[in-house]
Amino acid sequence: MHLWPERVVLKCAEDRSLAIAHGLEEVFWHLDEAGTWQRRAVEDATIHRLVSERTSATVEAALKVLLSAPASSGSMVRGSGRKRVQGVGTRRSQGAGNGVQEASSRTLNPDMHPFHDYLCGQLDDMLKKRGIVVFYDPRREFEPFFDRELQEAGTGYDGLPRVFVKERLTFVARHEGSFFALRNAVEPIPDLDKPEPLILYLPGVERGRQASVLMELEKSGTPYEPQLKRLALNVLRNRFTDGQIDEMLRPTSVTYDDIVAFLEQGNGGQIASVLHTLFGGAQGETLLSPWLASEEKDTSLVEKYTSLVEKDAIPELLKLIEARL
Repeated sequence: MHLWPERVVLKCAEDRSLAIAHGLEEVFWHLDEAGTWQRRAVEDATIHRLVSERTSATVEAALKVLLSAPASSGSMVRGSGRKRVQGVGTRRSQGAGNGVQEASSRTLNPDMHPFHDYLCGQLDDMLKKRGIVVFYDPRREFEPFFDRELQEAGTGYDGLPRVFVKERLTFVARHEGSFFALRNAVEPIPDLDKPEPLILYLPGVERGRQASVLMELEKSGTPYEPQLKRLALNVLRNRFTDGQIDEMLRPTSVTYDDIVAFLEQGNGGQIASVLHTLFGGAQGETLLSPWLASEEKDTSLVEKYTSLVEKDAIPELLKLIEARL
């Protein structure tokens, strides 16, 4: 709002969800007798007052300096102040039309792993609901996902990449040291009549709780602060017991690539967890309860998995007991 209040205030008169995000719903919208939201007739003087109240001389001066600064070399797109996502694919199709290159047809990568699919699913759900995700990654845990795995599918707005998040074509902008540059890079997208999905990725950046240049985007979209181990837990549970997972995730140095390697252990038709099979996929206390309550499971461990008991099931069970009891 404080960067371009004259644009945002006018947009609030057209978009009720944006008006809600900026606290202007009662100014521009009302419920009619049929219970339908309708626009209010607002005088020009009121709009000028709202713009004036939200205009900051300090922000205007900083923005003027930013926009007038020469473009640096490297990953910056010349003359635009907008940066590319580092490490995504470079396959693009030719095409024009309002500055956006046409996306090439979606090519699924059969070698992609379950953790990638899970993370894409999380992002896709948020994009479907709010259209914008502000992705904070202070420990840079998800850089491999953005650097290597997202498939670029064309560009637009002076080189801003578009990628596939599942089947959703999405713009991605990456923070490279300047919040103002990042905000300027994506400004045209929320201003569209039908904004396209957008992810802002901020590696090495903690979310500011009190004030942020990206506050408007966070309010209209979804701020996302995932933790690698917590997300990995949801995926690893499909193949391993809690005891095994605790052992895997115990080191503080566990990385994104480590999670991928763990998941590969269960590929090729191998049994990732004997206990999962024996206890019907149960986890944690849900698994331990029937084992403590009945000797039948002890018999099953020996009779049904004799060849695997010493190698897999018993060590798994001992790790689970140590972790949960």
